[in-house]
Amino acid sequence: MDKRVRGNLPNAAWALLLALSLGRLPARAGLMDLFTSKEQLGQELLVDSSYDYIDGMKNAIKSGADVNAIVTRTGRTALMTAAAKGFPDAVRLLIAEHANVNVSDVFGRTALLDACQEGRAEVVKILLDAGADFRASSNTGETALALAASTGSVATIQALIAAGADVNASDRDGWRPLMFAVMHGHAAAVKALIAAGADVAASTSDKGTTAMTIARRMDWREIEAILEKAAAKKGAAVKPEKRPGGR
Repeated sequence: MDKRVRGNLPNAAWALLLALSLGRLPARAGLMDLFTSKEQLGQELLVDSSYDYIDGMKNAIKSGADVNAIVTRTGRTALMTAAAKGFPDAVRLLIAEHANVNVSDVFGRTALLDACQEGRAEVVKILLDAGADFRASSNTGETALALAASTGSVATIQALIAAGADVNASDRDGWRPLMFAVMHGHAAAVKALIAAGADVAASTSDKGTTAMTIARRMDWREIEAILEKAAAKKGAAVKPEKRPGGR
């Protein structure tokens, strides 16, 4: 079960979540009599969206569920849940029913940020087409592109850049998407970011760390070569630095 969904749900919603997780649709049908208020219908919608149960979602909406209902203490919505799980049909249904694509939870996370962190490229494209803000950041400064770079999803990275995301945007410490891609060893993502104009010489504001610094410390030889080639094309010098162990 998704911890982001199950946290703080009441007993009836817990039972519904368990029934769906076990594939017990008849049990789910029996539980529906417990969901009568608008808040309870919102809980039903949230749970159904976490399992891509489209018929259940439609029934909840038809019965009066608010697609923007916030039914957990962390502020999760059905759209956030469906986006994080990578369910395109559920996301489309919620958007068609006027779900707010830019609402955030208590951590400042939006549906787009969740989808980017999980590398859900198709869902990311749907959200962007619906007006999701690619400039939004979480309470800790995470941006959509930085999360996509950390995950290594090239399709997600390209979708965000095509929508207008700044490939060189930095967080409060000066970390950029390229640095996150390097740190996690995603060579294909590194290439995609460089092709889109990522600055290979950029450094963090705290310790002056560059993408090359990270690559050498992590001993990512393939990524080192990619960065060196990119730097050479731009006529930039690469600062010599020993790898861990003096190699």
